[in-house]
Amino acid sequence: SMSIELLVCDEGQRLKNHKAKTFTLLHALACKRRLVLTGTPLQNDLWEFFSLLTFVGAGPFVGSRASFASTFVKPIARAQDGASDGREASRADKEFAAAKLLELSRRLETVMLRRGAEINEKSLPPLVSLVIVVRLTPLQTALYSFFLESRRETLR
Repeated sequence: SMSIELLVCDEGQRLKNHKAKTFTLLHALACKRRLVLTGTPLQNDLWEFFSLLTFVGAGPFVGSRASFASTFVKPIARAQDGASDGREASRADKEFAAAKLLELSRRLETVMLRRGAEINEKSLPPLVSLVIVVRLTPLQTALYSFFLESRRETLR
């Protein structure tokens, strides 16, 4: 069977829900490496971010789902939403959450490259959209058909 060396997924926000069909199908493909491209890896939901980390195989950097919840999700949510009894988050809660975000960022330095808008604005030329339709060659068509056929059960 054909092996996949590298699976590149653009528009990574489509993989933020680990129960979605796109996530399930792509995650089921056996491949050596996965790369996710997204402009918004971490917005407001740490569980969506955890799904991306799971997809690319970065789980060892953040631990199990339970460990991720206790180490990162709960302290950060407490600082954002306040205590479970309705009290506003304390200064200590906010400082602890900031430390947890920094810890998460440091753990992921080796598996995540992040560039903010300020860097991109300085280093990238202006955006030019150009659509070019390219047809597959007969060989590419045959390989693509073989790939789909060999994974028919997975893709259902």
